Amino acid sequence: MQAYEERKAAYFATPAVTLIRGLYVACKKLLDIGMEQVFDRHLKTSLAFKAACYSMGLKLVATDKKHAANTLSAIKFPDGVSKATLLPKISKRGVILAGGLHKKIKMTYFRVGHMGLSAIDPKRQHMVTVIEAIEGALIECGKKIEKGKALSVFKAAMGGYPLKSSL
Repeated sequence: MQAYEERKAAYFATPAVTLIRGLYVACKKLLDIGMEQVFDRHLKTSLAFKAACYSMGLKLVATDKKHAANTLSAIKFPDGVSKATLLPKISKRGVILAGGLHKKIKMTYFRVGHMGLSAIDPKRQHMVTVIEAIEGALIECGKKIEKGKALSVFKAAMGGYPLKSSL
């Protein structure tokens, strides 16, 4: 390191070339789409996903919709359903969600990310898979939910793009 700081030729380390190249490609894709469009797609996906959650009777940790993030939803476990019950049922449907982080309430909610390709490229159907997994797990937990309603709400909020069931 000392030779490097003194600008003397010496081997220090190999840079993470693949990470640097990956960052370049990702930034280029974002700029090709246009940053305003990227932000708009994140907002639209967030609002549509939250609407789907509300249609399943779920509530957000955020006390007001205007305080909720556009790239992540923190969703309260419904009454009678715990983290230990719900998350494994979602996981067996091929979706990995994160538990809560806030120390005082971490056992009362779970987190769903809806950012990056999940928001920018709806053709990938990421959010469809997540919605169906949450819905199916809640039904398995005994919650009275109209099967398919959340996906219909999401589809309508996204502007009706063609959605296909992933399950």
